[in-house]
Amino acid sequence: MKQSILFFLLSNLAVSSAQWRCGQDFGGATCAEGGFPTYCCSSAGWCGTGDAYCGAGCQSGPCSGGGPTPTPPPVDPPTPPPVDPPSPPPPSPGGNYNYCGSSWLNANSQCGQSCYGGTNAECSSGLCYADATACPQVFDGPTPPPAPTPNPTPPVPTTPAPSPTTAVARHDSRLVAYLGNWQSCPSEAQVAPYTHIVIAFAVSYSWAAGQNNCDAQCNIAAPLICNNAPNAALVQQWQAAGKKVILSFGGAGMGGSWSGDVNNCWDYCFGKEEQVASQLVQIVKDNNFDGVDIDYEYCYDVAGGAHGGCGQVTSDYTDEKAQNFLSVLTSQLRQKLDEASTTKTYELTHVPMDSDLVPSSKYYQLLKAQHWNIDFVMPQYYNSITRPAQDGFAGSGTGQVSAASIYTDIANDLFPGQPDKIVFGFCISDCSGTGSNANGMQAANVMEGIKSYNNGEFACNGGAFFWVMEHDTGNSFSDPVSAVLETTSGCIDAGPSPTPNPTPATSQPTPNPTPNPTPATPQPTSPPTTGTPTNDPTPLPTSSPTTSSPTPFVATVAKYVCTKNEPLPLQSALMAQLQVEIVQPKVKRIVVEREERCAGGMKNVLVHQDLLPHL
Repeated sequence: MKQSILFFLLSNLAVSSAQWRCGQDFGGATCAEGGFPTYCCSSAGWCGTGDAYCGAGCQSGPCSGGGPTPTPPPVDPPTPPPVDPPSPPPPSPGGNYNYCGSSWLNANSQCGQSCYGGTNAECSSGLCYADATACPQVFDGPTPPPAPTPNPTPPVPTTPAPSPTTAVARHDSRLVAYLGNWQSCPSEAQVAPYTHIVIAFAVSYSWAAGQNNCDAQCNIAAPLICNNAPNAALVQQWQAAGKKVILSFGGAGMGGSWSGDVNNCWDYCFGKEEQVASQLVQIVKDNNFDGVDIDYEYCYDVAGGAHGGCGQVTSDYTDEKAQNFLSVLTSQLRQKLDEASTTKTYELTHVPMDSDLVPSSKYYQLLKAQHWNIDFVMPQYYNSITRPAQDGFAGSGTGQVSAASIYTDIANDLFPGQPDKIVFGFCISDCSGTGSNANGMQAANVMEGIKSYNNGEFACNGGAFFWVMEHDTGNSFSDPVSAVLETTSGCIDAGPSPTPNPTPATSQPTPNPTPNPTPATPQPTSPPTTGTPTNDPTPLPTSSPTTSSPTPFVATVAKYVCTKNEPLPLQSALMAQLQVEIVQPKVKRIVVEREERCAGGMKNVLVHQDLLPHL
């Protein structure tokens, strides 16, 4: 908060103190007379530094190239003063100039470049930033405003102002925002960077102080959208902008596994999986949502100790019932969502706590057993055993294990070779009780760490999500994160690219998560808490290999005939059915474009033939 206030004060000081005009059109005034002795007066009568002010046409001040360029006296009648555009900021104390960058990410590389017209100011730890729209020519240097003309006539707008550039749903590099339906409705500008909006939550209880009132039949109320009210028009507006709107079922109010929680509404849903799935799919159809998210943060392995602190469970609870509920609900939702439409593909996601996604966890194992039914998983890297905001992606110390260790297991085991199915979770400000909050810059650094980890193994990943939209004030969180994600947007649809030959034996080890981790008393929060077939296989273009550096892999498009919703068979079985020329003898994996579930008929399949020496 202190840094934000300082930024605001410095920004306003820069703008208000730089309204001084100079030169022959302003009575021969100099920048020095206005208190800016180190500034030049440009040909247009503005004070500033750099070639645009001190170069050709400079009227006074420390002009370069031999001094000011003489200009004829003004022609009568005198020019009426124009409406002043924003002026370049003055130097900060000690000769240290305000800085400029086209985004949060590249600002450090631009340090020292003044940003014309920007409200930029220096930040702590050597960081610097100006909004990209305030700094359109950061790489070319500042551009002065045009010379004023007599009696300017304001143009009459003939078209409305354009809407903010908006992100659209995609199969990688997602930016998923949770919207608490009791919180305020976001503006169009607010949701512009998001690819997915998750409505939180659909529940089977009515809120009550102390302990929620559970519906004994697990009846799920029709969900609200925002401001505690329905808003079908807003959902339609988001979808028209290319975003997907998903309904989240569950949340902390249904019951949590942390010490001290008293809610146990999940117990009343056990054994009613088909009923619950039918209700959720009907709500999705009635509200034209794009899928279902399961936010289960409750007990499921009390006997095993993974979630053994659940003193609030009823007599209806057993580990077997809880695990069966998660497994059957997932398969039932997949089946019913696929049956709901022949033209629309609905998405199904889970958003488990990070401690639920270690390989020894029953939750991890049941997700792995049904991974083809799930479009992507969104681990909550907060409130439990990791602290990526403090430790980074690959580090630990503040957290019990590194985020990288959990992420690697999911990417290489749960979803083999598919990091695009992992959406990394952050909490902006509701998780201070466990020291798990992350600001936009911290989250952006984590996402950069994921891309660079292990020589770029996860460069094309599933993106990020955050809790909650209400706390993304002025897009202060989403803008820097989106800037990282946009650099790889569409990487799945673009297909694989050859990468340098890795050296298998030199990768750095990462800590392995310990079996059955116990979270360090987290606080309860609300967050979650294909191509057209061709007659013949068509090889994809690849770079020509050289004798010194062979191509790491080649990819070929093959065909596979399947029925709707049939999971693709394992690699060995699939290879036996594919009619494709194998150029190299070793095949590491098979990746299906966009999704693993087959929509029926002919399916294009990307066959990756890996030449890694350890195979």
